[in-house]
Amino acid sequence: MAQSKKESELIEALRNIALSNRYLADGQAYEIKTTKADGIDIYQLFAYIDMGNIGSGIFVAPDYSTGASEAAKHIEINHKKKITLAKLEEFPINQPLTKKSYDEV
Repeated sequence: MAQSKKESELIEALRNIALSNRYLADGQAYEIKTTKADGIDIYQLFAYIDMGNIGSGIFVAPDYSTGASEAAKHIEINHKKKITLAKLEEFPINQPLTKKSYDEV
């Protein structure tokens, strides 16, 4: 079945996003969510990884559903792409910079 023009444009936009992630994130695609991540969220990151021919990705969220964990396992086993599920609390992005951090910037 042929793709519509809108579908083709969407696919091209996703490819461009995926390619930009490759250069902006040290060869890994990142996605951050401020709420609990589900399986569909993990598959969205996988789409960027797959279309951009990126080797791996890191998903950052405060918590993950069972579906999210299972999606990451399925993708690693069946598509050989690793998506790390990281907790948002591991990253100092939810609070102001400390004086030390500010001085390092």
